[in-house]
Amino acid sequence: ARQLTDIVKLPLLKKEPTSKIAEIWRSYHEGRQDAVGRDIPAKTAQVLVDRAGAAPTFLFPVFRDGGHFLLLSQFQNRRHFLFTFLEDYKKNPTFARPYVTLTLHDDLAKEKDIVLLR
Repeated sequence: ARQLTDIVKLPLLKKEPTSKIAEIWRSYHEGRQDAVGRDIPAKTAQVLVDRAGAAPTFLFPVFRDGGHFLLLSQFQNRRHFLFTFLEDYKKNPTFARPYVTLTLHDDLAKEKDIVLLR
């Protein structure tokens, strides 16, 4: 996964207030086909990391069209979530590729009380 410094000019971003950082991050990702950008308060991110650390593998039911499917998430390195279909994982865990990844960029957590999600 890319570092935040590979995506944005971090020294410039640090000069902005938290609300402007969130606005810049969301605007940057608006309309992109390859990534979605969101933000959460640092305390919320810490709760998420703590809970994911306690249960690094988790199932998410996704309801759709009167049915559902299950996504299996795996939390790695206190920053990354990998999501794959449970059925793919059950067939062959080694080759179950992640369909979605989520990275927590906590570079601004202490100074600006914001964690950027991508």
